[in-house]
Amino acid sequence: MTKKIIALLLALIMLFSLAACGSGDEDEKDEDEKVEENDEKDEKDEDEDEDKDEDKDEDKDEDEDKDDLDISGKYELHESKIKKAELYSDDIVDITVTNLEFVEGWGVEMDFDVTNNSEEKLEISTAIFAINGFEMGYGYAVCEPGATEELDVLFSLSEFEAFDIRYIKDIEVIFEAMNMDFETVGVTDLIKFSTDAPESYVQNRDLGGELVLEGDDFKLYYMGCTSFKGYDGGEYLYVNFYLDHTGKANECEINFATMLINGYSFTEDAYLGACFSGYGVLEQAIFTPEELATHEIDIDNIESLEFSFEVYDYEAWEEVPVDSDPVIIEDVEVVEEEM
Repeated sequence: MTKKIIALLLALIMLFSLAACGSGDEDEKDEDEKVEENDEKDEKDEDEDEDKDEDKDEDKDEDEDKDDLDISGKYELHESKIKKAELYSDDIVDITVTNLEFVEGWGVEMDFDVTNNSEEKLEISTAIFAINGFEMGYGYAVCEPGATEELDVLFSLSEFEAFDIRYIKDIEVIFEAMNMDFETVGVTDLIKFSTDAPESYVQNRDLGGELVLEGDDFKLYYMGCTSFKGYDGGEYLYVNFYLDHTGKANECEINFATMLINGYSFTEDAYLGACFSGYGVLEQAIFTPEELATHEIDIDNIESLEFSFEVYDYEAWEEVPVDSDPVIIEDVEVVEEEM
């Protein structure tokens, strides 16, 4: 009897021991699972934080790229798009812009649709075409009454580089309609287009050069000489100027009063250029191989240039008084460029 009781007690003790061990294993298992879950959660949180940091860095990089207007170093024209295609309409013409296309390695093309609302055949052309305050580009289209034609204005990359234009930001156009007798029958208002170029971009108007003439509303700079070999094989001389008309006066026209190369006079073609108020324009005095040969002038050996100017108010056609003493440029360097 005593042995049975002892055996029963031992069995109960073993049962309780096993139960306690099982409970301990489950507790340890639960604890291990909780640790694993916490580790996984921590890793997930760390990954999410890293992803967020990377997203922030990417957003920051994008913002920096967007606002990065460091335009030093190699020249580059950044692509822009017109925000809104404005439509101009009157009794003579309807005009809308249809395309601003960047052609890689070449330049820019801007296209318009022009509709002739009159009852006579018209030539519709750009009287003023300005980008970022610089006059550049020209286009025209001939339209039958009631017809719509495409008017294209093309720009080479070299034109933008000459004006140091890095973003096309502001475009201003005035169109003129002429009949086939070359009589002006209509002129549009100034049409303005804006692009998605960075608001912080400010166009540089200082193109350098040597100031050779200054009036109340304009400045004229000598920009050096270049030569081009024409299709006829002859070499043409370009004497380059930059006219910056910053005032509010009418369009001004500048002519040569005197123009000498190596002491020989070239004043038969006295016109240099014209510019509307508020704009800048690049102008050239061009000398043909035949003109240069008349005085046996070698483009590679130009010792001096001498010039003075006359300025006219284009609208009133009155001469504008300016102090234009002769300007002498010595030891002229001519840079050969490709057409």
